[in-house]
Amino acid sequence: MSHRAAPLLALVSIAATAPSADIPLVRDSTPLARIMIARAASDQVKQAAATLAQYVEQASGAKLEVLTDDQPLDFKGTLIRVGSVRSVGSD
Repeated sequence: MSHRAAPLLALVSIAATAPSADIPLVRDSTPLARIMIARAASDQVKQAAATLAQYVEQASGAKLEVLTDDQPLDFKGTLIRVGSVRSVGSD
């Protein structure tokens, strides 16, 4: 898989989870989503997450934060999981 295809696959994965609902990522240049990767993510996954964040910022002006799955999550918006990410709140 090319490095450019991974962000697209992440978006396809999001769309597949809620086929009839709008999933806001950005509103009025304000981020409404975060990108999550595994703490031990491969360089390819890290690059895919960074590329996705860059594309969203270029398109909207909003910078999506990239978090790792071992960080505390105090966020109620959309989570975009890139790569294999453990469930939020699992130990």
